[in-house]
Amino acid sequence: MVTLDNGDTIHGTHVAVASKGLALVPTMNALAFDAMAVHWEFAYEPDGVQRIAEHLDNPMVAVNCHRKHDDQLFLPPWRMVTRAGLRIPMIGLACPIIDKSMPPSFSEGLYFTIGNVELPRWIRHVREEEGAELVIVLSHLGFPQDVKLAGEVAGIDILVSGHTHNRMDRAIVVNGAIILQSWHHWAFVGRLDVEVEAGRIVNHHHSLVAIDQSIDPNRHVAALVDATLDAERNAMAEAIGRTDVPLHRYAMSHAPMDDLLVAAIAEAAVTKVAFSNDWRYGAPIPVGSIMLGDLWNIVPMNPPISTTELTGAEIRQMIEANLERTFAADPYQQMGGYVERMAGVQVYLGAENPQDHRIDRLFV
Repeated sequence: MVTLDNGDTIHGTHVAVASKGLALVPTMNALAFDAMAVHWEFAYEPDGVQRIAEHLDNPMVAVNCHRKHDDQLFLPPWRMVTRAGLRIPMIGLACPIIDKSMPPSFSEGLYFTIGNVELPRWIRHVREEEGAELVIVLSHLGFPQDVKLAGEVAGIDILVSGHTHNRMDRAIVVNGAIILQSWHHWAFVGRLDVEVEAGRIVNHHHSLVAIDQSIDPNRHVAALVDATLDAERNAMAEAIGRTDVPLHRYAMSHAPMDDLLVAAIAEAAVTKVAFSNDWRYGAPIPVGSIMLGDLWNIVPMNPPISTTELTGAEIRQMIEANLERTFAADPYQQMGGYVERMAGVQVYLGAENPQDHRIDRLFV
């Protein structure tokens, strides 16, 4: 068995952000992942990623994250394990938008590529020089990007996809690569069983394993989680509001969680128009009390609220740019999450239209 984590894991809650990820390391080590991809871990900046990596028992891997000063890799490109008598490399791809659409501090001294140029060379290396028999690519590019990548790059046996948080009830096969993605927030664990003969997968079965009350907790892991949360449990349980509808982010154009967020931003800034990022993370909040910990779940980086003056033309240009990052015909150019969240603005659009021509009507 090979166990993999696809990143965004060491972020997203107050305990993670307050400790710059280090508080989660003991639990990650207890879960014994064989390798890990990265994205939001870079919110702690490259030095923070290195500190986390030094404490993890198994590596973060990426062939597409380079140091600017010498073009060398910032993280190990792959890890090799032997399971069931097979030599299995896990080659990593970090999220390539970190240096393009995220704060500059996240990628200071680094640059990121799609990885479609580097990956074939590393696949040849592990097959020809390391004796690899079953190649796994652990990718945080996103599902559309990974489908394109698999079509371009030969020699991938299994592609574990991340970033776009798709709930895939069945795996797909592209150019011989089995591609799976398993949603988010530990709602499921993706399981792929394969039958291998003479170094080739001849049969496979994919399933999503629901993480629910039917599973008995591992006592050691449960104790580590409790110990991690104990210091802030009472503070994060403070009730600061109430919701009469479930708050979630699982819609392309707008969603209840973000409707609440942009309304709060507009009220705090005393404006009639407000915008917020198009994030795909943030576990749902059920009907009932909203706790302080829920707010950190909604906006774990706690960014400042800024105000500015914009013309109608500038608002249109900004939204068109966001729509291109979301719906670009070339998956490699897709760099957003969902459509930008907004209050005080109504947009009628054609997602399939070409760049800069998606907005039909705009009302402010």
